[in-house]
Amino acid sequence: MNPGQGNFTWVDRNQDSILQVDEMEIAVFQDQANYVRVAVTTPDYVRTNNVVLNQTLRLEPRLLWPTAKRGWRKRLGRLSTQSTLQINRRTFAGAGGVRAWDPFQSSVADTSLATLSMAVRNILFLNRAQPAWDASISAGDNRSQLALTTGFEQRRAKDYALHLRANLSRRWSAEADFANSLKSSENQAFASRNYNLEGWELGPKMTWLPTRGFRIVANMKWETSRNTLPAAERADQTNWTAELTWNPASSQRARFSGRYFAASERHFCGCALHGRAQFCGGVCDAGGFTGWEEFSLEFDAGPAVIQGHATEFEL
Repeated sequence: MNPGQGNFTWVDRNQDSILQVDEMEIAVFQDQANYVRVAVTTPDYVRTNNVVLNQTLRLEPRLLWPTAKRGWRKRLGRLSTQSTLQINRRTFAGAGGVRAWDPFQSSVADTSLATLSMAVRNILFLNRAQPAWDASISAGDNRSQLALTTGFEQRRAKDYALHLRANLSRRWSAEADFANSLKSSENQAFASRNYNLEGWELGPKMTWLPTRGFRIVANMKWETSRNTLPAAERADQTNWTAELTWNPASSQRARFSGRYFAASERHFCGCALHGRAQFCGGVCDAGGFTGWEEFSLEFDAGPAVIQGHATEFEL
């Protein structure tokens, strides 16, 4: 592939200049994406039994009492929930102990399982879509298992999040996000690609809207992640973002945004675990401080559009 036109990058971990199966990683930066994955079909096919389940449940008590002004009906009407469940499972035909029609059967042997993908998410809303303030609490769990020629690969991602929003005045509004996540991966063939990451996120946001056509948004996002396996990698990241938008009544529009990124890492040498570059924001320096400044400008004047972009990255 031409430089920057692929999806993967090659990380030569053992420095032998020979491309190996476990050395291809998803590229974080586009200029490093020089490889693509091509699936080669063979005349060998495996018969499988497939079962798919998609279910969504929404509860909105306010629809039962739309005219309630006070009392427990009014308080209960402030709450609403949304739950989703997705299951996609493929098992080898003829495998013993498998109920092909039952998507909830969890005790399936690895030797009988071809692929498994399951996603569960529950959200509790408080005062949803109200102009003054609202809040939401969510919990999600995504699991996947895939049978490869090199063995089985299992992944799991769990997260718990809290979102708060409040209109402080007609011109000022504030938002805040808190999240706790757990990501794990287990590879049967390559132990170096195993990880168990625990992370926390915090992200306050302020918006100033003095007029209908002018807006300034300031956002900060702090993240920390730690690998609980013996490798004990850790990454701390901070993102500062500011955005200015001017949109008058005419057809003209201008938008300016700036971003500052800082990452502090300890004991994070090499690329020993899969997705390690995504884990630390693409920075592969140990024990250092990294700054990344990015600015963009967009001006739209009817049929003409002017765009500018500048990025500075330093260790």
